[in-house]
Amino acid sequence: MSWNNRETVVYKIDSLPLDADGKIVLMEPWNVCVSIGLYVNPVDVGAWCYRRRKRVCLYGERKRRHIVLVDPESFSKSRAPIVLAFLEYMLHQHGMGIRETTISQRINEVNKFVVWLGEHETDDFYDRDNFKEILLGYTRFLFDEVRASRINVNTASSRQRTIIEVGRYIFSDLDSDLYDELKRIRKSVHAVNVTEKPDDELAGRMLKIYLNVFNSLSLMVLRFEKFPYKIVIGNEYFWFFPTSVPIAGPSNIGLKQALSNRFRVYDYINGCIRDGAVVSKNSRDVALKNIENANNNRFHSRRIFAATLAAQSFVMLFSANTGMGLGQICELRWTGQYSIENETQGFKTIKYRANGKITSFLISKNFFRIFKQYLQLRDYLIEHSGIENYERLFFSLKHGDLVPLGMNLSNDFHRRLNNCFNFDVKITTRSWRVNKSDWLLRNSDLATTSMVLQNSIDTVLKHYSKGSEKQAQDELREFLNNYSDKVIVSEKSKLKGVSIGQCSEYGEPDVIKEQNSVFSLDCRTPEGCLFCKKFRVSPNLDDYRKLLSYQYVLNETKFLYDNDYVYENEYLRLVSRIEDIAAAIERSGNIPDEELDKTRKLVLQGYELDDYWSRKLSIIDEMGVLY
Repeated sequence: MSWNNRETVVYKIDSLPLDADGKIVLMEPWNVCVSIGLYVNPVDVGAWCYRRRKRVCLYGERKRRHIVLVDPESFSKSRAPIVLAFLEYMLHQHGMGIRETTISQRINEVNKFVVWLGEHETDDFYDRDNFKEILLGYTRFLFDEVRASRINVNTASSRQRTIIEVGRYIFSDLDSDLYDELKRIRKSVHAVNVTEKPDDELAGRMLKIYLNVFNSLSLMVLRFEKFPYKIVIGNEYFWFFPTSVPIAGPSNIGLKQALSNRFRVYDYINGCIRDGAVVSKNSRDVALKNIENANNNRFHSRRIFAATLAAQSFVMLFSANTGMGLGQICELRWTGQYSIENETQGFKTIKYRANGKITSFLISKNFFRIFKQYLQLRDYLIEHSGIENYERLFFSLKHGDLVPLGMNLSNDFHRRLNNCFNFDVKITTRSWRVNKSDWLLRNSDLATTSMVLQNSIDTVLKHYSKGSEKQAQDELREFLNNYSDKVIVSEKSKLKGVSIGQCSEYGEPDVIKEQNSVFSLDCRTPEGCLFCKKFRVSPNLDDYRKLLSYQYVLNETKFLYDNDYVYENEYLRLVSRIEDIAAAIERSGNIPDEELDKTRKLVLQGYELDDYWSRKLSIIDEMGVLY
């Protein structure tokens, strides 16, 4: 086996060659790479036509680049249709205005499918029936991965759906479903990884750190301050020298071993060069010359270091202030020309034109000064790179070149923060988004929260409305005090079984007044039971499974709630009530924790449903409602 660095042709998504009907025309799709904004290197989709591939890094004079080497003997022309189909699919997604981060996710999903395909000899994509068999095998594989807890059910659902969509482009059959007999992997709202709101004290502390780092380092760069430079963060101070261990202070100098030998000449406690009685004259002269050179160079490497760290600090502040996700932040375009409009509730709208259309985002009024300071810092970094402008508002510096922000920004920034200042805690951009949404939900209405976060109301409620763990515990404790003694009954009680539990007096419903229920009390409907004083559950797995099964069916059919008011007042109230009662069963102590965890996990992913709800779901499925 020999590895070959083959010749490739690079296209931008919107410059792929098309025929008169708008179809992509490529003579050799196995040699095609696609340039996508968020990627530093073009994506080698043509390499999917080779069963054996490996990604390597090549180093040049100033920078490195990644390429894919292939084994020529592993070439499979029968894989060409999936390359062409994915390019068609990606072109369509791009034309629809789908975000680059989403397109990046789709590339990753198809790549994982191709990796799985490499373990199987059958890969003929010219034959429709053969492709169906391949997809059936891949679906079984995804189900196995979910059952083994190696991937989330929502991840599996997304991967299956992407391959189905790409398959439609292979056979130019976009309207009909080629896969009626295929078992779909359904998403579950309970498999969504709900990010925890950061503790208020920690959030306040980190915001002060971000702001101190940004102000101190950005002003140092913009005002061309001299080395050594003092950085004050809270009650601590640090000194900044132009060395390979640039920042240290009393709180962390003992953790930096290099300062005890190689850099002894630099005094990180007093911010000066040690005198000749402590260090050699030669070491002192070299250090003084090093500082002089840095103080005469506006673009010294340590100033660039400070500028990039300050820029990352601002991105975290921007995330906390706007509530934007990192994907949105990465894709923000910028031309430098913008207007400001005042909004209600303390926000300003920044409007500008990018890619031929008006773009905007909201920031708080008191954040605008910091935003303008960042724009100055941005201009400094662009000037350093030697170009006139850069199309994105935020970027990174890589080997002297400006590149789009990576999705690892939070990890990289907090790693640098820890190295420089020994701050070993972090809050991700996703957590800042939750923090912002929690504040908005508590201080404004749902529509305003949705507008600021630039998400649908459904997404806000699904991902960002749970608050902190402490708040959730307080709410649960309040519920238990009020209701658990009324709802939970002994397993020996002789009650009538219903679809979601038990009934103490069937046919004689009585509404819980304090619930202000919008549901009519009908003993034949589960929603009526949930808000009835006669409703009971036994603290056993049977009733626990009934409740969770009903919750799963509600989730699978929630799209039938046709407006936000109905969604909030019916669906969310039902789910909340189910969760309250299920929590009471969990706290009863009658069922081992491991059995509770196993049952909840399986049922809320659609497995081992209660028989009644399993039949109900099958009927709905056969009616075609779920698709």
